[in-house]
Amino acid sequence: MGGLSAIGLAPAWAEDAPEPAGMTLGSPTPFDPEMVIARARALGTAVYLPPPAVSQDWLDLSYDAFRGIWFDTRHTLFRGAPGAVQAEFFVAGLYFPHKIGLNAVEDGQSREIAFELRAFDTTEQFPALPEEGTGFAGFRLLGELEAKDRFQEYAVFQGASYFRAIGRGLAYGISARGLALNTAADGPEEFPVFRDFWIEAAEPGAPEVTIHALMDSPSVAGAYSFTI
Repeated sequence: MGGLSAIGLAPAWAEDAPEPAGMTLGSPTPFDPEMVIARARALGTAVYLPPPAVSQDWLDLSYDAFRGIWFDTRHTLFRGAPGAVQAEFFVAGLYFPHKIGLNAVEDGQSREIAFELRAFDTTEQFPALPEEGTGFAGFRLLGELEAKDRFQEYAVFQGASYFRAIGRGLAYGISARGLALNTAADGPEEFPVFRDFWIEAAEPGAPEVTIHALMDSPSVAGAYSFTI
């Protein structure tokens, strides 16, 4: 990806000046779903390297402490866009030990979504942990499920290859996995990871969105496309 273009230079935890709304996006590069397939093929023939790890101080957060950081909805991706789908993000740490890559796709162009702690809000008790120690753990999609201009969560991708989704008037059930390996065989179970995502902006008036995902693990790699 190209270099990132900053839209705000205030410190991540500053309280004096208002933060600019929106996510910081990298330089645009042409996107084709075949590129994800090509990357999966390359990973499948290469020595496995796990996704970047979260630092120990982020992993050591307690459950209650980890609940003290959440996404600031002023930075929602595709907010105000003509499409009827938006995206919000989760921070890595505690149960989510890896950083993943996220990209926004509009008009055939992909732009890397920069991870910045300024896009998250915290309680007063939340420790001032280093930004470089964490990253994105996943994201959720929001759409106009029940009423126009009322955006509600309807799909989540977070942790390993886990994802879940709901329909109108329904509640979440159990999460699904992109791939389950060695669930009943001798030896440890393997948990492939969605290490990179490309989130396509919804077309104006369209209720669905397409998500592309690059999966990787010690024994297998794959490319996925979800139209939700």
